[in-house]
Amino acid sequence: MVPTYFWRMVVVFGDSSASYEPGDMTIAMNTLLFISYAVMVIVSYIRGKTIGREYIGSFPFVAGVFDMIVPFVPFVPTVMNIITIVLAMPNPKESNGN
Repeated sequence: MVPTYFWRMVVVFGDSSASYEPGDMTIAMNTLLFISYAVMVIVSYIRGKTIGREYIGSFPFVAGVFDMIVPFVPFVPTVMNIITIVLAMPNPKESNGN
């Protein structure tokens, strides 16, 4: 989840020198953001499959849609990513064997 905020900060606080056009930075940021969300979807699906909650992979997918396509809704990606983290945490009752 942290790299998605990093890619946004690169654009906001990035170097605005003459070597890059604003469009170039946006394309690079969106590509890195897409790759970050794709990795999060894959990892969360694998984690969900191991704990019996395959649907966990849908939360980063929804977060990516809101972060890349509907960016004017700022907190939806954060909430979706937090839900993913909470649901993917191990259950202490199941890990003890009880």
